[in-house]
Amino acid sequence: MKILFLPGWSYLDEFFKPLMELQTEQFQIKVIDHFRLAGKKLNASRPSRRFPYSNNLKQIIQQFSPDRVVGWSMGGIILLEYLCQVSDVSFQPVIFGATPRFVGRKNSRIPGVSAKYLRAMRQKLKNSPAEILREFYRLASDPSPVIPPARLIDQLLKKNSGDLILGLNYLNQIDLINQLQQIEQKILIVAAADDQIVPAAAGEFLATQLVNSEFQLIQGGHALAHTDPARFLKIITAKS
Repeated sequence: MKILFLPGWSYLDEFFKPLMELQTEQFQIKVIDHFRLAGKKLNASRPSRRFPYSNNLKQIIQQFSPDRVVGWSMGGIILLEYLCQVSDVSFQPVIFGATPRFVGRKNSRIPGVSAKYLRAMRQKLKNSPAEILREFYRLASDPSPVIPPARLIDQLLKKNSGDLILGLNYLNQIDLINQLQQIEQKILIVAAADDQIVPAAAGEFLATQLVNSEFQLIQGGHALAHTDPARFLKIITAKS
């Protein structure tokens, strides 16, 4: 089985070496982070409704020909956007810890992160970037905190600081709710009960809006792919 894995915001593909080490003759894993999906740089300081992620994902899928594409968090939203744009796919999609609209709205029944929180993150990325990333990784990996080594965080900030802002702009603007009915492919939706970033209720809501979906609630936090890669692999490779 060839698996294409799309991680969440700020998670470099290098963070998932333990997951990659679980590859066998049965499972071949390719990790493509959102920094690589960004491709040609856009002006991150100017919020845009035209983002490169799903178009570049199309090219990667054509090249890799995966049997299963797993999108986690921001990677899951990108995968959802891609599925809204194509009429048919040859792979099994898995969405883990994601939502069709990341930012919550007042008087809305759809759980989400506050726009105020994202604005605060943008500001902190300018003033104390390493600190806000460590805080985010701690929250994402709760209840089993795993923070990437300082050298990897420094590497990320040195090479990809603009793409971090671009990713936050994308999360702030993306809203796929009215397009979900276009997706006919069966999708496995996985939500984590202890997720501190994307509430499990958001995953459950997503499943109800899709024409053909299977919902699975698991124990654990948002960043299970990072904190417990063996268990994550078992979940995403289960027959659906």
